[in-house]
Amino acid sequence: MDLIKLITITCSCDGQTAQEYLEAEVRHLQELQELNDLREDDLHMACSNLGIEDDYVEYFINRVAMA
Repeated sequence: MDLIKLITITCSCDGQTAQEYLEAEVRHLQELQELNDLREDDLHMACSNLGIEDDYVEYFINRVAMA
């Protein structure tokens, strides 16, 4: 199952809202990275905030690295 679909299920929202939630978490992590304050717990918290499993931490690592 793709990530947006998982978020729509866990957040009981539509795909556009799920995408917005996901992008907000990525922006937050990127901001922490820019401040040199990004910690592993922040990546796990992003998963928790979206109601997805920690298996998706790697997704956030990759997204932050692409910034």
